[in-house]
Amino acid sequence: RRVADAWLDAAGLSRDDRSGFRKLPIRELLDAQRAVAMRLGFEAGRLPWQPVIDGTFMTEHPYAALGSGALSDKELIVGTNADEWKLFTLGQRKLLKLDDAGLRQRLHAVLRPLPEAPDWVARAERTYGQQVLGRPHAPFEAWCAFQRDRVFAAPAIALAQSHASAGGRAYLYRFDWRHPLLRDRLGACHGIEVPFVFGALRRGPFLPLFGAMPAAHRASRAMQRSFVQFAAEGNPSPLVREWSATGSRDGAALAIGGESGMTTHTVPEALRYQQELAGRWASWEERAELEGGA
Repeated sequence: RRVADAWLDAAGLSRDDRSGFRKLPIRELLDAQRAVAMRLGFEAGRLPWQPVIDGTFMTEHPYAALGSGALSDKELIVGTNADEWKLFTLGQRKLLKLDDAGLRQRLHAVLRPLPEAPDWVARAERTYGQQVLGRPHAPFEAWCAFQRDRVFAAPAIALAQSHASAGGRAYLYRFDWRHPLLRDRLGACHGIEVPFVFGALRRGPFLPLFGAMPAAHRASRAMQRSFVQFAAEGNPSPLVREWSATGSRDGAALAIGGESGMTTHTVPEALRYQQELAGRWASWEERAELEGGA
């Protein structure tokens, strides 16, 4: 409802203005959509435009459906990248100079809807500060790790665990390949795995980045073999023997593109934090929705 109200406001419409809906030019519709993305999405690292549980096309949350065994006869591959959030920091060079106070401010901007926001902020500072201790641009790295886990890693693990708990098989992976020249700035950022999956490292804009890098091509071939094997047989393990579906139950994942083998998808303490935060956030949003405040 909050997203719908924001879009109506951006489009200059009211809820009961059906004629205005029909007459709204496509350009103005898209302008309102972009405005809402900037207002509700990027400022808090959330995606405002998502599937809606409408009772017809989608009758329940995907996690609930997986947890009830709706797809227990299907196998899943679920993965994220080690530095997902760094893509969304491009164009924000000042972030590299982020200090502890700036990190605290950004954490509070995300967590402020929660009544006990200061406690969550302090705990996030401790949890993610320990991960990046001694690294260059430590507050920047802590912010990226927090957003990576909150937006990508923790939901992916929850999805796999929900499926596994209902008797399905889920294979978790973490893509770790980092370009030597972009290791600190972009790392294994959001979307960088796509040309690896499709074997397109020598095509178009990817050629200057990956074309002459044997390690990148080895990682690409390994991903392709495993994914094709999975599509054909529902099990990538014959090609990557250590890739076990049991990893979906404890957050373990196969590292691809860096040091091979099973690894922890994210730091256990950070995962516990994100799991507790997700539960708290869901209960707050449910209550706020009932009270008309979300």
